[in-house]
Amino acid sequence: MKSFLKVVLLSLLVFCTVSFLTVLNTIHSPLTKHFQLNEFRIGFPFTFYKEFIVDCPHTNFGWNLKNLMFDYLLIFTVLLLLYFAKNKIIKKI
Repeated sequence: MKSFLKVVLLSLLVFCTVSFLTVLNTIHSPLTKHFQLNEFRIGFPFTFYKEFIVDCPHTNFGWNLKNLMFDYLLIFTVLLLLYFAKNKIIKKI
């Protein structure tokens, strides 16, 4: 149970870090070298929050909770597989 809790907490930290990096990439992308002021997206590989400006004083935004859960479950699954692979390698040694 303790190892499962470690994986859950680690996956939460990795999820928050990846989401924060997508925020930074949306604010100013180092790859495209331009500012994206008309659209704001959070989430990798699935976008779970999007905000865009149609008329300057009003912004439109929305959450996609299904993509939010997919993003977290994907990160959780990858970290769980890595954790089990690490333990299997350590047991062989």
